[in-house]
Amino acid sequence: MHQIWLILTLVVQEYLQTYPESYLNRNSTYCMKVSMSLTVAENESGLCYNSRIRYLEKSEVTKRKEISCPDMDDFKKSDQEPDVVWYKVTQNDV
Repeated sequence: MHQIWLILTLVVQEYLQTYPESYLNRNSTYCMKVSMSLTVAENESGLCYNSRIRYLEKSEVTKRKEISCPDMDDFKKSDQEPDVVWYKVTQNDV
């Protein structure tokens, strides 16, 4: 997993050096070039995330709650819902 993250980071950094104010969103049938800011953060030591860019959601253990993904509207097609997977992370997880 860390190796994949490192490769992605290097590709993104190389792209940002070439096109510092652009972001390319592409799949096999769709390509869009827009201007936006992008932050690439390295995972903290011993964790699988960076706490400065993590989205926190609080809930009571005994109640149900719908967890929303912030700002997903800019990254999905209007006729499709994205496939989002949530993971519970604890201090013991690596």
